[in-house]
Amino acid sequence: MLITYRKNVKDKWDKLLFHKIETQMFNTTVSMQLCQMGTLLNGHWFREIRKHAQTEHQTAIITTHPTLKIEEIAVKMFSRWTQENFFKYVIDNFDFDKMIEYGTEPVNAKLTIPNPEYKVLTYNLKKENEKKARLQARVFKQLDDITTIDIEHLTNKIAKNAELIEKINVHDREIETLKAKRKSIPTRITVAQMPETHRYNKLKQESKKLKNAVIMLTYRAESALYAAMSEFYNDKEKDGRMILKEIFTSDADIIPDFENKTITIRLHSLSTPRANKAVKKICEFLNKTETCFPYTNLILNYETVAL
Repeated sequence: MLITYRKNVKDKWDKLLFHKIETQMFNTTVSMQLCQMGTLLNGHWFREIRKHAQTEHQTAIITTHPTLKIEEIAVKMFSRWTQENFFKYVIDNFDFDKMIEYGTEPVNAKLTIPNPEYKVLTYNLKKENEKKARLQARVFKQLDDITTIDIEHLTNKIAKNAELIEKINVHDREIETLKAKRKSIPTRITVAQMPETHRYNKLKQESKKLKNAVIMLTYRAESALYAAMSEFYNDKEKDGRMILKEIFTSDADIIPDFENKTITIRLHSLSTPRANKAVKKICEFLNKTETCFPYTNLILNYETVAL
């Protein structure tokens, strides 16, 4: 069974065929204009589901699943956007794909990879074809430029063309040699078949896995605060994430009070009055949760020095 996008769809279905369907996506009720038809692609029959957007764009999905409801198919595909946006955001803002530990470890010797030698030969073959094409273009241009019957002029043109043609022949021979050599080697090999000096290794993974887990938790905490901003910040969609990022990267004082069993997190002033107002509301929201600092009985209290 498969569910995937159908790309580069040119035709448009009549919008009167689409019906409004409500369904659940991440505990939220969403409505979509959906339509389903059958379609034949390369001799195979698929169910095709399309979503009609307000911009008149139609997003096409195809599936071989015979019974899954069209709204469930749409949710399964469109929820991928959330996942893709998540990874794009954490890569851009949390250095999700950066290494935090130096060192390498062996790659599975049975793993198959593209043959590096084959790739080098393919690259050289491409370059030879490009050089040959440039010489051929020069020959064709000189032939097109011949507009006179002057014998001396024609003789010079023929001599120049002869030199170019000889160079083209040299490239032809080199191209045939490269093709024959490339044909004699496999396109893929195992890591064990690579020369010892060029054998692949991989970066150590354990600390990166831990870092990625921390990043995911951080992102979820940020997203929870972002969702909570809807109650008190009207421009959340515009710059809510930017304000949160500024909070996380700004200075703050940590003031423990063991007598009153609190830990005060005092945030310094941010760059704009608008951001400071949002921070005050965020502090009020967090203080209502009366969250204890882990492994202590000290309640976290948030405040800002901004007026």
